[in-house]
Amino acid sequence: MIAALYVETGGGYFGLEGVDPWDETRDARKYAGPWLAGCSASAVPALGPRRNSPETVLHGTISA
Repeated sequence: MIAALYVETGGGYFGLEGVDPWDETRDARKYAGPWLAGCSASAVPALGPRRNSPETVLHGTISA
């Protein structure tokens, strides 16, 4: 399972097997694991200072 963060509601990540999509409604800033997580390069500014924080590394988040 992979968490797809900062995705468009109803977009391409919704309905994919093995993907847990986090859109604006779910608020990806609150994602705390347990899955490996990823986001597109366009979402990196939204990650802000937490992008390289210890909790982000702990949960295996990938930030481009």
